[in-house]
Amino acid sequence: MTTNSPTILEAREVSRHYPQGRRRLTVLNKVSLSLRAGESLAVVGPSGSGKTTLLGLCAGLDLPDEGEISFGGNVLTGRSEEERATIRREQAGFIFQSFHLLPTLTALENAAVPGELLGWPDARDRAGKLLQEVGLGDRLNHYPSQLSGGEQQRVAVARALVNKPSVLFADEPTGNLDTKTGETIADLLFALNSSADTALILITHDEKLAARADRVLYLRNGEVQK
Repeated sequence: MTTNSPTILEAREVSRHYPQGRRRLTVLNKVSLSLRAGESLAVVGPSGSGKTTLLGLCAGLDLPDEGEISFGGNVLTGRSEEERATIRREQAGFIFQSFHLLPTLTALENAAVPGELLGWPDARDRAGKLLQEVGLGDRLNHYPSQLSGGEQQRVAVARALVNKPSVLFADEPTGNLDTKTGETIADLLFALNSSADTALILITHDEKLAARADRVLYLRNGEVQK
């Protein structure tokens, strides 16, 4: 990533509120961030600080009550769920704490799913190459139940990258892994972030992991801490 890289994701003064009885609970209050192609950003903060809500807004999974999100040149605010889903399929990759692999599909089939949904004829070829890159070349035909937790997360990483996303959204990607396996997955994420020029927005409680990102955004009570 260079300072000349284009801005691929931008949140401008976004707020999100939820009703709580007769009151209104503010989960995010005028939060702004920007992310360039190939850049990595860690979002940290205590539980309930609004981290996952912010990630969901940036990915277009939900809409802010105030403010604006721009993702890959598309303003998400005001778009329908169908329009936002199309943008996600084409430009976003997701990795979660739980691996969310389909149990009846092999590693290769799981990793190919996003590309196949886009109608790419080479989706399985690309998935196979990514699985090779993440060290699972000999596990292509294994089902999730035949893989360790670390191996399942590697499949999830390959699946997240198969559609060549402009932004990779990772929500506690090492949270369900032991320390050594988590470090391996983190190494993999940052290596692929660099080599694929894919922007990475990472939610984590792990300060060591956060410190590896280009920038860190601290949230507390729904607000950015300076």
